[in-house]
Amino acid sequence: MPGMRLYTQTDKTRWRTIALRCPHMERVTIFMIRAVLSFACGTLLMRLFYPDQGFVFAVGLGLLLLALAYFSAYWRHRKSK
Repeated sequence: MPGMRLYTQTDKTRWRTIALRCPHMERVTIFMIRAVLSFACGTLLMRLFYPDQGFVFAVGLGLLLLALAYFSAYWRHRKSK
């Protein structure tokens, strides 16, 4: 997988390509992004549909969403092999 490309303008007519060395994200970074997004979405969904429920149920829904994110990633990579 090639690295990302960043285009900068060196003068008015020419563009220079700078390769960023970021081909893969670390697993911890991916986990943190998924965890924050799943807990935020879980809290939002619980407050929209069940506003009388406590924060514990929102955390439980966030954990469920996090588990579903990892399950869908596993399913996607399993089918591609």
